[in-house]
Amino acid sequence: MLSMVSQKSMNQIRIPATKFEQSGNLPEFEVSLSIARRANSLISALIESEMRIEQREFDIWRGMAAGSQAQGSWQNRKGDQTEMVIRQDLVSQLHRLQLLEADQTVDITTRVLGLPLLDGRTVRLGSEPDILIYDDYRIHAAVEVKGGIDTAGVLERVGAAIKSLSRGKDESTGAITILIMSEVSMSDQAKRDIESNKANVNYLFTVEDIIEDSDLKQRYYSLMGLGR
Repeated sequence: MLSMVSQKSMNQIRIPATKFEQSGNLPEFEVSLSIARRANSLISALIESEMRIEQREFDIWRGMAAGSQAQGSWQNRKGDQTEMVIRQDLVSQLHRLQLLEADQTVDITTRVLGLPLLDGRTVRLGSEPDILIYDDYRIHAAVEVKGGIDTAGVLERVGAAIKSLSRGKDESTGAITILIMSEVSMSDQAKRDIESNKANVNYLFTVEDIIEDSDLKQRYYSLMGLGR
């Protein structure tokens, strides 16, 4: 599992492991404990998010790490992989709520995908916004995922997210709009921009909220009308 977590991502959360990997020396107890807790949280999130563990889910995380050693553009690719993780967790939630046929498989890599739910609603996975929940042909919730961790481009991503979610509001003024961003990329200015655009961005969650915090994850799904 540790080989699936990049050195750069460990540095981003202030648990650097590079010197131990290069020297072969064991880290101090507190550092070892922090690394173990981080790895455990990632493994637990993968296991708890799905009744069946599929190899491709681990491949997603491996892909998020592998590119970072090769080139800086991994930061943008990680955003795409994060969207796949959010998609997979959503599909798992739909199965938990028995809103999809028990044996229905969903290819989360399909760019635009419509999922009719057993209660008459529809989930649309696509782009701009990334996730739409339709209830009686009206948008109930719109979700935009910006998982990139490049702090230099965060304001551009926030601007694009606001524009995307505003489309959901234009189509249905009562729609609930949710923005999901990587915590490590958030700057003070980005937070101010989001706060000043509450009309278009009703709620903000971090990727870490959805993956690691069960209470915040349930709040996220409740806002989408998919809680329980």
